[in-house]
Amino acid sequence: MVGGLVVDITNHNGESFSAKTLNVSYNGFGMQCSTIDRNLITPQGDFVEAGRPVEFDVSLMLPEGEHGRGGMIVAKCRVLYSRRLANDRCEIGMRYIKIEDDGEEKLARYIQDAISA
Repeated sequence: MVGGLVVDITNHNGESFSAKTLNVSYNGFGMQCSTIDRNLITPQGDFVEAGRPVEFDVSLMLPEGEHGRGGMIVAKCRVLYSRRLANDRCEIGMRYIKIEDDGEEKLARYIQDAISA
């Protein structure tokens, strides 16, 4: 798995923040954030609302690779897990529900390039 990408996350209220990924895979990503940011998307770590998983809009910025590939991936995600690491730090795991346009292709190329490096 690869990580260190900037991810922008927006909740259903339009509140957003940026974080860095810990890992990125074909199915989703993990990230670390402050408890303040965590509470914007999963208040007190709760990621189910009215019996349904909470969904978020995310944008991942892929760096230019060896072959000049990069760009933005826009997706809708659900939180898989949220755990407190310290008093002020949390880890959140997100799963892609829908990746827009050619984002899946870009993501696959990015991961393959990172694995090959």
